[in-house]
This record gives sequence, C-alpha cells and structure tokens, in this order.
Amino acid sequence: DLVEGILGVLCSPDLVSVHVSAASLLGNLCNDARVRAACAKKDGLLRTLLKECRNAKSNGKSRERLGKILGVISNLAVEGANQTALCKAGAVPKMLDLLESAPSAHAAQIASCIAKLSKDAAGARALATGGSISRLFSGLLRGSEVSEISRLPEPSRDALLRASCNVILNAGLGTDQAADLLFPLGVFPLCKSCIGGGGGSASSDLVAGNAALCVSELARTPSGLAKLHAEGAIELIAPLTEVAHKRRGPAQKNAAIALARLAKCGEGGEYVAKLREHHAFEIIAKYVKV
Repeated sequence: DLVEGILGVLCSPDLVSVHVSAASLLGNLCNDARVRAACAKKDGLLRTLLKECRNAKSNGKSRERLGKILGVISNLAVEGANQTALCKAGAVPKMLDLLESAPSAHAAQIASCIAKLSKDAAGARALATGGSISRLFSGLLRGSEVSEISRLPEPSRDALLRASCNVILNAGLGTDQAADLLFPLGVFPLCKSCIGGGGGSASSDLVAGNAALCVSELARTPSGLAKLHAEGAIELIAPLTEVAHKRRGPAQKNAAIALARLAKCGEGGEYVAKLREHHAFEIIAKYVKV
C-alpha cells in the first residue's frame, strides 16, 4: 500500500536525495487516524521505522531525516494500539539507545516519543526497570548536574514530566517504589521549575498541569509526603495556588488536588498555615470533594 511504498523509498540507499521528503510525507499521512490504525497492525513496518532511526543517526548523509522519522513515530504513538505495538517491538530501549548517541538537537523529540510510549503499561514498565528512567533523565541532562534540570528547554522538561507521571501511574510499581526511583533523578526540582517556583522559564498551562499532577501523585502516601517535605515542598504552595487560580484546563484541578494532599505534609502544621496564608483552601474547595 501507499505507506509501505513510501517506507520502501525511505529505506532505499539509492534514493537518499528524497529520503527527507518521503519521511515528511509519511509523517503527514500518519496524522490521519485511519492510517495510524492500519500501521498498528503492521509489526514489520514499525520495526523498520525503529531501524531507520538508527540508520539515520549513524549515516552522516541521511542524518537530516532523523527528525522526520521521529515525527512519524511520534504521530503513530498518539494511538494506543501503536503504543502497544511499538513497545512490543522494543521501542523504549531502542529509543533510549538513540537518545544517548544521537545529536543533542534531537534529544527532546526522542524523549517525547519515549514519554508517549510510556502511556502504555508495557512502555511504563520498560522505563521503570533496568535503570531506564535514569537513562532518560541523564540523556537529556547530557552531563549537567541534577540542579541544572530547570535550565532544560520546556519540551525536554515536559517529556520528563510525562514519563515520570506515566511511571507512577502505569508501571504497576506503587507510589512509594516509583518515588524511590524518581526523587534521586531530580523529579522535585523538575516539578518545581515547571510549576513556577524553581527558576525555570515560564511553562505552558499543559506543562504546569503535568507538574502539578506529578506532585499530587507523589503526595499520595506518607513516604511520598516525607520525601516532598525533605525537598522543601512548602515552597510549592504559593506557585501551585497561582496555577489553580490563573491557569486553564486540567492544570487548575491538578494544582488544587496537589495542594489538598500537601496539607498533610510536615508535622508542625506549617503546611496548613501556609495554605491559609495564600487562601488556598478556597480553591481546594472548588475542585476537591472533602
């Protein structure tokens, strides 16, 4: 069919001059839900795409097409069936290998693909085992210290947030085990920078909402609350309250839930006092049923 024909062009060593155009066309086709659904049933096609990512990275003459092929995979991974099929084809470890060896210009795009794949339970489990989530963080930090995580561009921080949330929600670990994985990697300063309290550039409503969701999930258990408190989570109350009041969409509710759970943080009532200081209970009451 048309998709396989274009992929054949993309794989041909004799047609390098049109590889980028072929990949662009394939990416555009994969914006169509019918094409994505058909691709989910073609295991060989998905495996070939993953292989071509590696080839595009290693071949200087065709490296320009790497971003286009990643765009195809990203468009396909919108569909749950493709997430499952790509994970079955080993996409998460292959993408992590690519992240560690590809030019830094493609790092955020690769990480975004991994984050999409981790919406699938198998992808989340793959990311949560064997040090894979650590490879994702280090692959984006590229030798920088964890303290520099707020300096990452928003697309990179967003990918880390989405992957972290998916590990918590989809990997089947339980909150405490997921927290044990994520806190040493810098998930707290990551969330703080995206919510607005960590020195990072201003985040979109979507990214701020994902950060608030991550905090709220980590705050589900006493152990998670203790880790948040040790990191200085009281500093999140003011920016979370602002997110709950001023942002749009799910960000508001996610922030309100995070605030409600942080009320149980600490031992001396300082979090409750801080919530009162910022009139946070009013916004909590709007979104959270007591």
